[in-house]
Amino acid sequence: MKMAIIGFGAAAISLIATVAMADETGFTRIVDESGFIGTVTDREITSRLGTLIIGSDGKVTGSVPIGKVTGSWNWDEGYWCRTVKIGFLKQSEDCQSVEVSPTEVRFAAEKGTGKAVLFSFN
Repeated sequence: MKMAIIGFGAAAISLIATVAMADETGFTRIVDESGFIGTVTDREITSRLGTLIIGSDGKVTGSVPIGKVTGSWNWDEGYWCRTVKIGFLKQSEDCQSVEVSPTEVRFAAEKGTGKAVLFSFN
């Protein structure tokens, strides 16, 4: 009986460690690639800057006032890392923290220490 309780406790601690709690604004941090794929990818998202589709295949496409957005992404140690070209401007890789609410997704540059951009799920 003690073994079963210890096993359950370890599983519960493991689950809690991989799921972030919602902050006071209702956003929850996505901490793993499967959570990102299940929540954000293959959906159109829109911000004041334009529209994006982040594909589960690792591609990023979209449009902004200065042109098309194309690029690629990967998941690295809790961060969404993307390299994109916006119009003719190629941006260097940036790894961003990702937080979601039921209707929005927030990307914060420089592993969460930089500027944040808020997108709405369409």
